[in-house]
Amino acid sequence: MVDETEELTIPTKHQASQELKPEKAKKKSKDKFKERYGEVFSNLKFLKTTEKPPTFVPLECKIEPDEFENEELLEKLKVSPVELVSHTQNHVFGNYDRYYSYRYDERWQDPRLKLLSKEYFLNKDVLDIGCNDGSFTIMLAIKFFPKKIVGLDIDYKLINKAIHNVKYFEKQQKITHGPKKPEDMEKEEEERKRKRVQELMEKLKSLPKSFAINMGVPISIENGEMQKQTKESDNSQSMKNEEEEKHTEKLKILNRFPDNVSFRVENFIKDMSTPEKYDTVTCFSTSKWIHLNYGDCGIKRLFKKVHDSLKEKGVFIFEPQDWRSYKKRKYLTEEFKKNYQAIQLKPKYFQNYLVQRLGFTLIWKFDPEIKDPKKPGFKRPIYIYQKD
Repeated sequence: MVDETEELTIPTKHQASQELKPEKAKKKSKDKFKERYGEVFSNLKFLKTTEKPPTFVPLECKIEPDEFENEELLEKLKVSPVELVSHTQNHVFGNYDRYYSYRYDERWQDPRLKLLSKEYFLNKDVLDIGCNDGSFTIMLAIKFFPKKIVGLDIDYKLINKAIHNVKYFEKQQKITHGPKKPEDMEKEEEERKRKRVQELMEKLKSLPKSFAINMGVPISIENGEMQKQTKESDNSQSMKNEEEEKHTEKLKILNRFPDNVSFRVENFIKDMSTPEKYDTVTCFSTSKWIHLNYGDCGIKRLFKKVHDSLKEKGVFIFEPQDWRSYKKRKYLTEEFKKNYQAIQLKPKYFQNYLVQRLGFTLIWKFDPEIKDPKKPGFKRPIYIYQKD
């Protein structure tokens, strides 16, 4: 019989579950995760996918159906670039007329120039796909002295602007037409060397006599070179001169701005024939627009034509946009939304496709330094592939 004066206490749901569960079952899910996977991820919400990247069969072994063309794509490519741009809105090809000026801290100052090396451009034939208004193409032409650099873009208005930019920059810098002759360049170099030696000789006159006895002060100037007293110094100087001559021979410039740069309107993936071969092909911040407009078939077509357009041991410098960037633009048109949902070859798999399928070798990757995340700019990694 229950005492009516005794107060009944009903346990809460939480208390009941605690009483029913054994002590060992109280471990947090985080602890269980650490036991199983280690401490790689400290929080479950940051758990990354365990999806393995796809393996692609080398191109010479197997041709996939509809890999580089299908009826829908070929129908789209029949339209000329001028018609495409004239009848489309919302910059669906990434053809923003202020694309570069928005991302530069100062006009004609691109931070990506600091990441790139002259060896990929000096005296080379270069193709720049998706050049926009030509700003970056012109900077490459001026700084790295390619023998020829061709900028392509689908928008004829931007190509007209690129041509105007060449004339503007030429006028601002007071650059005369025509490349300098090798003889004139040699004379200028000799004159600079002679002036340097004369300045040094003037400074050496103020040194004490002990320096002349111990070190051997130059006593004459011949052909812009200092002639010293000792035979040892003569030999070392001649060896140094030979090394300098070899170095200058390697750095001979075959062409200069503005004669080494040109632009043309072209949809690069329209025709797969490659009458011209290049030492270097660049593609900066363009792949997303090709992908959203033409789907997986279009992006594979881009990679295949780049491969075919390169000479043996040629270099492909590639700056792709990441998948988050695709999400921001998928609602721009209905076609974008449809293509976005059908994409399987996402940017994270580009490297697998280029290396395994087409036979490229990744030789370098640059990760840009992000100083201020709030400021716009080029914060994407740049990949450098070499054709085997």
